[in-house]
Amino acid sequence: MENKGFTNRVAQKFFKKPAVSKITLEGMGSFIWTCIDGSRSVFDIGLLVHDKYGDEAEPLYERLSVYMKHLEQVGFVKRV
Repeated sequence: MENKGFTNRVAQKFFKKPAVSKITLEGMGSFIWTCIDGSRSVFDIGLLVHDKYGDEAEPLYERLSVYMKHLEQVGFVKRV
């Protein structure tokens, strides 16, 4: 992820912060990322997550909606 903007440039210059950050995802987040293909709905992705993780994913749709909203806020996905 590219770190753009004035504050990021200041942090890069004075605090030796990187211009590009590497993003890593934990198990369930990584699985959800692989399910996002532009044709599946959040409901469809939720079904896949439930099939793989079962009750471990609960509360499934609340967690999934927060996760998807965060991905949208950082610019990784767009709502269509």
